Amino acid sequence: MSLLPPGERYGFGRQMEIPPYDCDAARRLRLSAALRYAEAVSTGHLEALGMGHSRLYERGIVFVLVGQALKIHRLPVMLETIWVKTSPAAQVGARLTRETLLQSAEGQPLIEVQAAWAMIDPRSRRPLKPSVLALDLPLLEGWHPFINPARMRIGEASTPVMEQTVRYSHLDLNGHMNNTVYADLVLDALPLSEVMTRTPQRLLLKMRREAYPGDVLRIRRDALPDGYRLSGHIGAHTCFEAEMGFDRTQ
Repeated sequence: MSLLPPGERYGFGRQMEIPPYDCDAARRLRLSAALRYAEAVSTGHLEALGMGHSRLYERGIVFVLVGQALKIHRLPVMLETIWVKTSPAAQVGARLTRETLLQSAEGQPLIEVQAAWAMIDPRSRRPLKPSVLALDLPLLEGWHPFINPARMRIGEASTPVMEQTVRYSHLDLNGHMNNTVYADLVLDALPLSEVMTRTPQRLLLKMRREAYPGDVLRIRRDALPDGYRLSGHIGAHTCFEAEMGFDRTQ
């Protein structure tokens, strides 16, 4: 991963080949893997700017996801070479919005990821003032969101479909379920026949509450004209809301 040269719209990125273990049965990139790539280049960018996880944690700062939206033009396939590029797009208060683009080797957009992050104290879990970062981030010029990931309105679903206990393998450096895992949960909660045969066009994820080891996520689902609305609940609290949109060919 590296800083991109002057004249490149994004500030940081990497070129990579899609490995088989990141693909589904149709040899297409899993959405959770796409989110991992976005997380990896975002983390790498912060490291390059002197704001790696360890350094921020020492200062009492961690970033937690507020919401993210994926706009899917085409899913890359196994062994395809792609670029993953990223830049902060906007900073409003203690929230930072970042855009990441998965791009073909020929320069065509594959998946756009727009994510909103909040800065919190890792011990108290309380939001922090923007002044604690004390750094002017290089923002993406001419940014026009296809949806504001910090202000998405999705809503809760009503029909129970599955449960998932938060396990060790779901956790990240902050000790809660990593945001990329929610994409797998959403797809696992959908009818298998549709996941296997239809092409996803969008995924919206709105985070409401962190999920910790031992928590039981009860996932609900409702059908939409072109996809599904889902929500995950821990006890009486909503953990996440999601919307998955498919093509209209079926």
